[in-house]
Amino acid sequence: MGLQGAQGYQAVFEGPVTTRSAAPSTAIASVIAAFQRGDLATAKAQVDRLIDRLGSDAVRRAAAIDFRGLIYQRQGRLTEAADSHREAIDVLEQALRDDEGLPSAGETLLNAKNNLAVAHYLRGDYKQAATLLSDVIDTPKLNPVMLARALNNRGLVHQALGGLDKARLDFDKAASAAGPDKMVRAQVLNNQARVYGAEGNVPYAVSRLQEARKLARESGDAALEANILDSWGEALLGARQYAAAAARLDEARRIEAKVQAPVVKVAIATNRGRALAGLGRPAEALAAYAEAVKLAGDLELAALERAALASRAELHARAGRLDEAIADYKRAVEIVEETRGRLLRETEADFVQASQGLYEVLARLLLERRAPGDSTEALAYVDRSRSATLRRELLALNPELRDEDLKRQLGKTRDLLLQEAALASYLQQELAAAPREDVVARIRERLQAVRRDVRAAIDELSARYPAYREYVAVDPLTFGDLADRLPAGHLIVTFFPADDALYLFLISKEGGVQFRQAPKVTKRELDRKIREYRELVTKGALDRSFLRIDSWTDRPWEPLRALTAWLYDALLKPIAAELAQAEHVVFAPTGLLYYLPLHALGPFDRRTGEVRFLILDKPVSYLTSTTLLKVALGPVKPRHRSLLALANPPFEDARLKPLQYAEQEVSGLKELFGDSALVLPGPQATYKALLASLGAPEGGASRGADRPFGFVHLATHGVIDPAAPEESFLALDGTNKLIVREIPRLVDLRDREVNLVTLSACETALGPESPKATLMSLATVFNWAGAASVVVSLWSVDDLATRDLMIGFYGGLLKQATLDKARALQQAQVALASRPETRHPFFWAPFILIGDWR
Repeated sequence: MGLQGAQGYQAVFEGPVTTRSAAPSTAIASVIAAFQRGDLATAKAQVDRLIDRLGSDAVRRAAAIDFRGLIYQRQGRLTEAADSHREAIDVLEQALRDDEGLPSAGETLLNAKNNLAVAHYLRGDYKQAATLLSDVIDTPKLNPVMLARALNNRGLVHQALGGLDKARLDFDKAASAAGPDKMVRAQVLNNQARVYGAEGNVPYAVSRLQEARKLARESGDAALEANILDSWGEALLGARQYAAAAARLDEARRIEAKVQAPVVKVAIATNRGRALAGLGRPAEALAAYAEAVKLAGDLELAALERAALASRAELHARAGRLDEAIADYKRAVEIVEETRGRLLRETEADFVQASQGLYEVLARLLLERRAPGDSTEALAYVDRSRSATLRRELLALNPELRDEDLKRQLGKTRDLLLQEAALASYLQQELAAAPREDVVARIRERLQAVRRDVRAAIDELSARYPAYREYVAVDPLTFGDLADRLPAGHLIVTFFPADDALYLFLISKEGGVQFRQAPKVTKRELDRKIREYRELVTKGALDRSFLRIDSWTDRPWEPLRALTAWLYDALLKPIAAELAQAEHVVFAPTGLLYYLPLHALGPFDRRTGEVRFLILDKPVSYLTSTTLLKVALGPVKPRHRSLLALANPPFEDARLKPLQYAEQEVSGLKELFGDSALVLPGPQATYKALLASLGAPEGGASRGADRPFGFVHLATHGVIDPAAPEESFLALDGTNKLIVREIPRLVDLRDREVNLVTLSACETALGPESPKATLMSLATVFNWAGAASVVVSLWSVDDLATRDLMIGFYGGLLKQATLDKARALQQAQVALASRPETRHPFFWAPFILIGDWR
């Protein structure tokens, strides 16, 4: 993402002005010189003195503050960078309010907004970046070059968010707006071509790259020309035009050799390896990959080294050299885990390829090799993939916390991760052009220091707050490591959908770690079937009479019956014998399997005309991480038979309809619990009342503020957004939302000794793309807030059936001496599944118990 060139600040400081020492134009020139040679400490000290001297000269002072933000960005101190850019914006907006005719204030303000957008982009706060850039773009009579830069930057933001259509549109507009600025237009055309090439429109991508190359040549920028030729080769590789790609890459190699742009050189070598492999020249391909791996390693370009290793590993695997392939993939995974910060800002597609993809292909190769211990090691990599995904989700969610010391520790660690990411990006940016050795040396020194600080911060966090390690690092503990601590009769099942087959891992006290393979089930087909199932099972949800099932043999239910049977055959039939022997089944899903009710699968028995759902025979629960398993295997929490229930708050949103039966639901729970229940229905179900009842200072006094609650039941809309987990919320009164990330800060469920939180009206949708691991992060956030387990729904539910299910669920809990939550939920679901009017899985299947099942 582009920043305004440092020299652009010089013009703001030209002209006479009264200060207490040197003219600001001279002072800023000195700052810029230090900045350009990488002496950022000197630049920072000088700009601080300049800011102090400028006093009431609002425009120049704001420009200096804004430039200080650029210095912070180069140091990787992104929080301070954002604060500086924001302060500059505030100063300029106030100055414009005081004097609308202030010269140069408007353009300086727009530049500060662009720079703040860059800071947000570097932090991974893509939505804030897009909002700021849109503000710049919508400015009337905007300078065309600034418009082109802002459009280009917003295109990169959209690309990071997966919005390729929006990215393409912005790049198209930026290319038109750039006008005579050849460098800007060439950069935009290069970005534009990469999008079109990735989408398979190679002819158009090539036409853009031809023009971009011409402009780069006219500008005399050989490094940019080599970069454009590398993009050209990559587009051709996507179309499997290996000979043409090799020709372009050889040309890029010759041009790069004249200017020595190391980043471009690594990218060219990696793509040459791919081209040569495609041409059937493996020895030359391996030599190209070796060059890329060595150079990227020497330069500490982690992402490029990882990509080169993965490409070489793929070539080894195709040739049947499994040992060499596994070694390369293991090193690539190590890089993923060692460079934690870099992955914060990768797009979803890049993240899948960089982390999940590496873990999964490594696990598959280990299972293919079948050496002693390989199956257990494969499970470890599947678990580490789950941990890496959860860590990314939690960092994006960035939960707020009540414990100030923990909050500082997590904030410090997150800031260090962001510094690591920003410095790695700065190093790559510097090496992409003809590098200056003194600048590169300073960046590396700073990057190495920050990486030492990251390791120390993670070690300290792990020692003091072990449950929060997964927030910042991949958890080395796996489900297999805890097998011997499982109670007898408990079976954990985790899945590994791969491109060639489905692998299932079984973990139990009796059998240790085992695995099975379903060779005809591919990840692509499984994902398609899961989406079909969710669409089919919720079809006709607004008409209860349409969903009445008198017999599964009736013709209308044939599609759902067949799809349920297909999913059962793929996922559970290969382990039917182990499931039959288990007393309790615990699923640890991955990917889209998080959004499939595995307990609602089963074979169709033509003799009886029934579908034998797993839940009819076994209590089932779910896990999202080893942390939750450790909770479930730890000391049993106090089991207070008391309830706090909130129902149907008057939330002002036309999209969320009132929950007609929710108040009846909690009224029924009140009858069950009697005086041990505190119920907040309808108008009483306010944000403040909920917080007060849970003892949060923001809520004020409450009649339930001093009592423990074993259960917290929230019968309100919970909008669980897999596409944007940070936007997930519980709807309360008026426009009040309990944002998921705020929960650990607002309430401490340990103080109330809460064992279970039930969200009985969640709306968990699937986006058009692969959803994020929202349910993983949701369970973790509630666990951080003190709840050992959470019941949540996988789709928007029928509130009448939910009323009956929840009354049955809590009634079962109160009847049991052991308060076994999984068994109580099973009994409630079986009751609904046994009645024709609620036999359809839509009514009972979406509810899952995540976490401690006891």
